[in-house]
Amino acid sequence: MVYYVLVFLKVNYLLANILAYSAGTINSYFWNKAWVFKCQKDHSELFYKFVIVNLITLLLNSSVLYVLVTFSLGKIVSQVAATFFGIWTNFLLNKIWTFKVKEVEG
Repeated sequence: MVYYVLVFLKVNYLLANILAYSAGTINSYFWNKAWVFKCQKDHSELFYKFVIVNLITLLLNSSVLYVLVTFSLGKIVSQVAATFFGIWTNFLLNKIWTFKVKEVEG
């Protein structure tokens, strides 16, 4: 929604992507920690890893967006495709690294 509004207001689509993604990242951290992964770890380590994962995902998302817009797919359709790609990348990286549950030997 943020992306769509910014593009509608004639903000460059890549800048709109970065701004919208940043807003979503803050929201996503709290939902992922509390609900998706139900993680009880300290915020400092988690947030550091979460930011790294989201910077990687933002770079990949922006790259896919740029390529698709360059091939004339349209800014909104390209964003939907890039977001789909980014969601899975982000989830997998967070699952295997950020919120990884260490197995207890017993």
